[in-house]
Amino acid sequence: MNDSGLVDVALFAPLAAPLTYRVPPVWRDVAILGCRVVVPLGRRLVVGIVLGPSENSQLTSARIKPIAEVLDDVPLLPSWLLEFLRWAAQYYMTPLGEMLRAAIPPVLQAKERQRYELTVEGKAALEAQSAALRRPEQDVTEVEHRILAIVDK
Repeated sequence: MNDSGLVDVALFAPLAAPLTYRVPPVWRDVAILGCRVVVPLGRRLVVGIVLGPSENSQLTSARIKPIAEVLDDVPLLPSWLLEFLRWAAQYYMTPLGEMLRAAIPPVLQAKERQRYELTVEGKAALEAQSAALRRPEQDVTEVEHRILAIVDK
């Protein structure tokens, strides 16, 4: 990374060029070439690969959005593979982010995380199943009980 703390990131999206992001001090040592990062894009958070220090010297760090999270402890893609994928993206006239996404396993391409929580009614139904005295409206099927127990963990 350069002294400005700016890096170029190829997003897993059909964008024509990489975007520049600021690396917060907490991520300075781990936001390195080839690592996946989570960055803001509009109102969403998206995943991309760090391509290295920003080449755009006209940008000021104050106006650039910061990296939200670094997903890898070590680079996911080595520098030689990044160079090959840059060449391939240019040769096949494909956005670099799309080429990078195709190069990594699908399980590492997760776009969003889902989180499940029991509602008040779900907790009551789960507790009612183990109670000795319960009302008929609190009964759930065996499948529903298993699902509630899994979500409650």
